[in-house]
Amino acid sequence: MRQGLPLLLICVLWACVTNTISAQEYTLSFKKLNDLTNKPIENVQISLRPCSCGGVTDVDGEFELKLQQDTYTAAISYIGFRTLETEIFLNENKTLQLRLREEQQQLSEIVLNAKRISERLETAQMGALKLAPAELKKMPAVLGEVDVLRSMTLLPGINNAGEVSNGLSVRGGSLDQNLLLYDYAPVFNPTHLFGLFSVFTPEALGSIDLYRANIPARYGGRTTSVLDVKVRNPYVNKLKLSGGIGLVSSRLSLETPIIKDKLFLYAGTRAGFTDFLLPIFSKRLKNTKARFYDHTIKLLYLPTDKDQISFTNFYSTDFYQLDLIAKIENVNAESNQYDFKTFNNTLQWTHSFRDDSSLRTVFLLSKYTPKTLFPEKDRDNVIEYESQINFASIFSEYGKK
Repeated sequence: MRQGLPLLLICVLWACVTNTISAQEYTLSFKKLNDLTNKPIENVQISLRPCSCGGVTDVDGEFELKLQQDTYTAAISYIGFRTLETEIFLNENKTLQLRLREEQQQLSEIVLNAKRISERLETAQMGALKLAPAELKKMPAVLGEVDVLRSMTLLPGINNAGEVSNGLSVRGGSLDQNLLLYDYAPVFNPTHLFGLFSVFTPEALGSIDLYRANIPARYGGRTTSVLDVKVRNPYVNKLKLSGGIGLVSSRLSLETPIIKDKLFLYAGTRAGFTDFLLPIFSKRLKNTKARFYDHTIKLLYLPTDKDQISFTNFYSTDFYQLDLIAKIENVNAESNQYDFKTFNNTLQWTHSFRDDSSLRTVFLLSKYTPKTLFPEKDRDNVIEYESQINFASIFSEYGKK
């Protein structure tokens, strides 16, 4: 028993010495300087692992704390500077002086378009309203659809033609007293779904101008208004895709350069299949069908610094089927169908001269084909009534900036 006592005493003393060494704390100090100006940096974030501790530097760029002997990893970060990580073996009091380097980031190109304050005075146009696509997206949406014609009714002097109809009544005028242009080509049927939505896809629009009075002579004689809608120019340096899916319609648009800095493409399409929705509102609509489709394609070519050539193709189609309300003589049908198609093409060439003037030449074709169909009962025969409006025009206009 007496021989084992010294051995026990030695073990106790060794454990006490070991615990004392392991529990000993050291001071770890940091000083942060700007590598470029050699000045201290305040509020630098310091995070240490594995202790999950840290803090921020003071006005002198200094920070210190007491830690037990161990190996630590310090992460130093500050907005506008590169994040720095360093490993520290703490076995004595240490002071680390670290220099942070500024981090530069490449931002995307920013384009600023400015207008002179006196522009409104020098180019006065009474009764003219402009609506930018960015403003259009802020307008109230109907069933999730942002609509050009419905948004125009929020402007002064413009009303709906009816509760459901999407036509424009400008200062009390009727629908057929308005001229609607889409990249210079007239649109004779500007709505989908019995007049609920317009055929103009918001993603494709570049500018919207409405003339309610003093209509410029280039538009011809109009009684109430002219709505001039332009398709956006696809000035992009890489592929861009956007789209959406909804109950009323789904859409997809694409912008891409074909030849760098020379040839660009925009293509946007929208389709709506609402047959399954109509019976939900009323059982009387179980045989009613309604669907629509439209697309806009624009090619932009820049052969020289002074020339710009563009081609726009627009196509729209609507199909409706309704129960036949009254019998038609010599027609054995229970329903009638309507099929409306619009097919427009616009070719435009703009040449700029040295004196800030330009000459624009436009060639356009517009075709509207409405059909009324009567599918006969118990037969494959369909009685069809078709009419067409074909419009072609070429004009040039000279202007100076």
